Amino acid sequence: MSKKYYTESSEKNMKPIDWDKHWEEKEEPQDAQAFAEKMAQRIIAFIEGKKISSVADYGCGPASMLFVLAEKLPQIRFHGYDASDSIIKKNKEKANILNLVNLGFTTDVLPDPRSDIKHDLITCFSTLHYISDIREAIKDLYGMVNHGGWLMFNYPSRLTRSQMRKEIAPDDEYMNRRFQLVLERENLLSMSQIEKILGQKPEKFYSSERYNIYVKIPKP
Repeated sequence: MSKKYYTESSEKNMKPIDWDKHWEEKEEPQDAQAFAEKMAQRIIAFIEGKKISSVADYGCGPASMLFVLAEKLPQIRFHGYDASDSIIKKNKEKANILNLVNLGFTTDVLPDPRSDIKHDLITCFSTLHYISDIREAIKDLYGMVNHGGWLMFNYPSRLTRSQMRKEIAPDDEYMNRRFQLVLERENLLSMSQIEKILGQKPEKFYSSERYNIYVKIPKP
């Protein structure tokens, strides 16, 4: 299964990001790690009082959020999925060193994931921005949520695109290539579109900026 998130039309213009090479050469930025750890605390607060025994994160990257969660909530099973073999290998080694027996990792992609395991909570943070068929991806994710569970994700919107156009310089080839799908309006969503696709109204889970909204969607 291909690990390239970009459409064929996009690939004609720019080479897609090689995530294996990316995580072989780069470490997670400190600000991203700090945000992931804060998000873990928000997830812990959300889980409290709910019947959640299994949590998965798609596009986990270095999995800073999952490592905090697995340590703080040993009674819950956690699993991280990512398209990059290199980061999955690193995460497995780290989990073994920390003896986190409730935390596992598997290489997988969106849309059309190989895994058919269902979970009580599935998160997908800072990942949908890189997926061309974003509608199929969120349908796949929602389909893997147990009834009575939840799906959480953030998504690229027209406001996300507008902010990126302000922040990314025209001559910054790497960032323009990395966020080409968003910049070219190929995978933008809105709250109303999410409701139409999944048949369930999304609720705001977290947002520090209007252009980066995290939603939670119950699975009746």
